[in-house]
Amino acid sequence: MSTYGLADPDQLSILAKAISDHCSKFEIVDEEERERIALRVFILFGCGMTDLVQLSTELERGCSDNLSAEALPRVNVAPEFEEATRTHSRGA
Repeated sequence: MSTYGLADPDQLSILAKAISDHCSKFEIVDEEERERIALRVFILFGCGMTDLVQLSTELERGCSDNLSAEALPRVNVAPEFEEATRTHSRGA
């Protein structure tokens, strides 16, 4: 993770892939649920987790399930991240 919790392009790609893969595997299409998954990934990333396998494992284990939807803030995702997520979803 770079200074101030910012992701470099390679890390951004890993984060987007973790979200896309998880949502595809569990057939998550609801936008709000995808945002919750993205927030979980951001939390894990903020704790220093940058490995795709680790991120995927933690998402599947539901380590962040103690964060209820009501407790999670609404996240505004940068357009670049949304595009990266869409690109991974299409298999590009």
